[in-house]
This record gives sequence, C-alpha cells and structure tokens, in this order.
Amino acid sequence: MSNPLIQFRAAHGLSRPELALATGIPYNALWRAEAGYPRKLEPNLVRFLVESGYQGDPQADYRGWREELGNTVRKEHRLAG
Repeated sequence: MSNPLIQFRAAHGLSRPELALATGIPYNALWRAEAGYPRKLEPNLVRFLVESGYQGDPQADYRGWREELGNTVRKEHRLAG
C-alpha cells in the first residue's frame, strides 16, 4: 500500500503546493502528512478529498498506510539488529 495522499495527488495531476492551496492547509502540514508524521489527517484535507471524489475513507486509508509503514520499519530494524 502506498500513501493515499500521494496517490490522490498523482491521479489528479496536482503538485503538493496546489493541493495545499486547494485544501487551505499549510504546505508543511501536507508535506508531513505525505511523510507519515501526523497520526490523523487535518479535517480540511479530509473534507477536500471526499468532496473531490476520493474513493473510500481517507482517514482510514491513511491510518492503514501508516500502520503498514510502521510494520515495515520495525521489521527492517529487527533484521538490521
């Protein structure tokens, strides 16, 4: 599974600055979400995704992606240690 935000941006031909502007959230907040830092997406971002035709639940998809990312990092850490 890949980051649903990055998939959405690519599918809609949006740059990160364009998506940040469209959602009304700071560019840095979007960058952090694409990197997986916040536990939850900002409400304005979720609202924009849903209103723009996002298929599914953006918040649940994001949580699933973060969980998968964390599992991968933990596995790599165990293998390296």
